[in-house]
Amino acid sequence: MKIFTSASILGFLFVSTTPIYAADQQNHSVETTPFYFGVDAAYIRTKDNSRQFKDALTDQFGSTPSVKEDRNGGAGRVFAGYTFNQNISLELAYFKTSTFKTDVTDNAVGYTASLKTEAKGVELAALFSPSQLPNFFVKAGAVYSKVDARIRATGTTVATDSIDENGMGYVVGFGYKYPVNELLDIKATYAYYGRIAGESDLDLNMLSLGMQYHF
Repeated sequence: MKIFTSASILGFLFVSTTPIYAADQQNHSVETTPFYFGVDAAYIRTKDNSRQFKDALTDQFGSTPSVKEDRNGGAGRVFAGYTFNQNISLELAYFKTSTFKTDVTDNAVGYTASLKTEAKGVELAALFSPSQLPNFFVKAGAVYSKVDARIRATGTTVATDSIDENGMGYVVGFGYKYPVNELLDIKATYAYYGRIAGESDLDLNMLSLGMQYHF
């Protein structure tokens, strides 16, 4: 009789507390706002400008120099965004690249030159996610950027110069975000930055990996 009574009491307690436990679990769910921010580390490859650079020097000096261009680099990117719904987000970002180097040697004329270039800018882009693939997105937007170039040439004398350009360009790309939990996503993106600084030749292919935090 005591065993039956104890089992009945335990059964009653279990049934009575189960809804309370479920309700308690629901109360602890995380509520987030539409805002998020994040950081990216990126690998960058520029387009090949060695042919144009060589032709420009040939036109100027009448000889054919050797041009060695380093097209690989890195970049850092910080961003913040607002999610309107599951399909559309708006994102504002700042990026800065590492330094790209181009070396020129012209034995016929007797000079060597080194060109060091870096870019930084601000982008405003819209991100579109299809309802069938909510974690996949494409992006498109406008970019205002600046290119800093430093030139050092050595021949009979040593000469240095600098060129700064800035202007509007564009960005297009696509990516995928993996939700770790309700607050944190891991994000992989490919983006093409065209017309960097308006008219410069430093177009960028950027492959980035980062994380974004919802708050």
